[in-house]
Amino acid sequence: PGAGITVDFASGSGNGSGGGYGGKGGAATSPGGLPYGSLAQLSDMGSGGGGIRSGAGVVVRGGRGGGRLRIDATTLRIDGRISADGQTGEENGFWGDRAGGGSGGSVLITARQLDGTGVISANGGASSPRGFKNGGGGGGGRVAIFYATKVGSQTLAAAGGVGGQNGFPGTILDNGVLSGTAVAPSAILAVSQMQERLATSRGLSETLSAELFNFAAAVSTG
Repeated sequence: PGAGITVDFASGSGNGSGGGYGGKGGAATSPGGLPYGSLAQLSDMGSGGGGIRSGAGVVVRGGRGGGRLRIDATTLRIDGRISADGQTGEENGFWGDRAGGGSGGSVLITARQLDGTGVISANGGASSPRGFKNGGGGGGGRVAIFYATKVGSQTLAAAGGVGGQNGFPGTILDNGVLSGTAVAPSAILAVSQMQERLATSRGLSETLSAELFNFAAAVSTG
C-alpha cells in the first residue's frame, strides 16, 4: 500500500521514488510512498520502491520492501542481527537513473526475557547500489519489542534509506515507549493488550539464540 511510484524515462531525468511503511518514502520525480499500518500490532511487510520505464523498454526495478518477522519466546538472546531491511533500487547504467529504495519491513518480538547485545533493524533501502542520490530512499519500517525482563542492550533501528531525498525514519516501540513521536490512544491500547498478554503467557521452554536472522529478501513489492 505504500509503494513508490514508477516513472517513465525522460532524457535521463526519471527517478523512482522510495517506498513507504513506518516512514514516508523519499520523493524523486514523483512523490514517495506513504506510511501505513499499526505501531504495536505489526502484521505488514514493507513496500517496494518506484522503478523506471525507459524508452527502449528497459525496466529499472525499485528495491523490494523488507519482510515481516514475528518471534514469541520465553527467553530470547540476540547477539547477531535480526533484520527486515528494504533493498537498494537498481541502477540504469546507461543514463545513470536510480530507482527508489524499498521501505523497511516489520519486526515484532515478544519475550519474557530479552537478552544479548545484537541489532534489530527494519531500515529503508538506498536508491542506488553505488550510493548516488538521484532516486528516493525507502522509508524506515517498524520495530516493536515487548518483554518482562531485559538483560543487555540491543540496538534498534528503523532509519530511512539514502536518496536524492532520504526516506523518512520509521517507528521503534520499545516496551511501550515510542521513539521520538507521541503515541495515539489506539496505540496505547494495543500496547496495553500486548503487555497483558506477555504477563500471562507461557511461551517456548527453550532459549532461542541466533547469530543471524536476515529477512531482507523475504519481501513484498507493495
